[in-house]
Amino acid sequence: MNRKRAFFWACGIGSLAVFGACGTAPQTTPPPAGYVPNYDGGQGNAADSSTVQSGSSGSGSGSSSGSSSGSSSGSSSGSSSGSSGSSSGATDSGTPGCAGGTCLNPTCQPLGTPADIGTYASLGFENNPTTTQPAYIPNDVIIPTFDDVPDGPQTTGPGWTALDLQLLDSFDMHVDFFINTNNWCGDVTKVPECTSDILDILANHNPANHTIYHPHMGATDNTGTNGNPDGCSTAADCQSELTGVETVINTMSNGATPHLTRFRMPYGEPQQSSVNCADPSTCVAMVEGVVAQFAVGIGWNFDSGDSSGATYTGASLATQVEGYVGSAPGQGDWGIILQHGVYQWTHDAIPLLYDPTTGYFPTHGFRLGTVEDAICWKYGMHSWEIVQQLTGQPRSPN
Repeated sequence: MNRKRAFFWACGIGSLAVFGACGTAPQTTPPPAGYVPNYDGGQGNAADSSTVQSGSSGSGSGSSSGSSSGSSSGSSSGSSSGSSGSSSGATDSGTPGCAGGTCLNPTCQPLGTPADIGTYASLGFENNPTTTQPAYIPNDVIIPTFDDVPDGPQTTGPGWTALDLQLLDSFDMHVDFFINTNNWCGDVTKVPECTSDILDILANHNPANHTIYHPHMGATDNTGTNGNPDGCSTAADCQSELTGVETVINTMSNGATPHLTRFRMPYGEPQQSSVNCADPSTCVAMVEGVVAQFAVGIGWNFDSGDSSGATYTGASLATQVEGYVGSAPGQGDWGIILQHGVYQWTHDAIPLLYDPTTGYFPTHGFRLGTVEDAICWKYGMHSWEIVQQLTGQPRSPN
């Protein structure tokens, strides 16, 4: 979740307070000119590693409310099942913005009356502080999201992001990853495994922006010992956090993905809470104004709790999530779930929750959707169409 957590690097034992320890690693060869994500399968790495990360704020114990690297809101309660303009497991490998052709709403139809875009379009946190789930997501749909990727190699083998990708690719699952380009891994362009992870995400999953450094948006920058900002209190500084990620992704994709039109604020701030804002009276509007130029803001409907600082195994984390969603659709939480692609316990929980044959979600009547599905259900438009309408600048599927 936070770049300040300690973890082990393949080039030695260190912490993110000394970014650059792997900075001399050679870069991997970028994809050829004209590279286009093929959405057809995947690759992965195998190995075991062990790492300990201390938690940040928040928790999910007992309910999915709480705060973490993004925090959570929402809980149980009704909503409609089924989806207008969607299909149960519809696939179409040629559908824009539908990695693997596994989205549920390939024709981008709204569920009910489309919401007004206004000046800033977003998902999640609509419920704060109530516990009513948003009606625009069918109550049998779980949308897996993984933040803070990639993490880079551990001392004993590949990092958790690489292992997550191997597992998800083996399940033919295509999910939403929120990318930092200089956080857990350090500079992703200087660590071959991190470059490989991002290329896998671009080819087989749904990439999204999560800032360069994972700062508190709208907060005063109290630069840490690693020399990287932990806040951006001006529009220019916050904008650079988004453009920096887009620049890296554009280069790695050889121009095939120049923009990312889905964005999650680190810690969910200030979309979820303005408590850390340098100026709470103006910071929410400032940050939303910046994000609207690039993307639809993506929160979440419930938090797995994996970054809460609690001690988990894969089994205990999976059990906690199962308790949140209940024994059947509509019995608990649903919609967008916050998880992080940098923890062993999250990795170990993936097969328990998502295995297409034995996982809890598929065996209890839940379908797996994407963030783009939810954007379409809410607005009846794709994220890139929304950004294009708000900015007047052309945007392409991503």
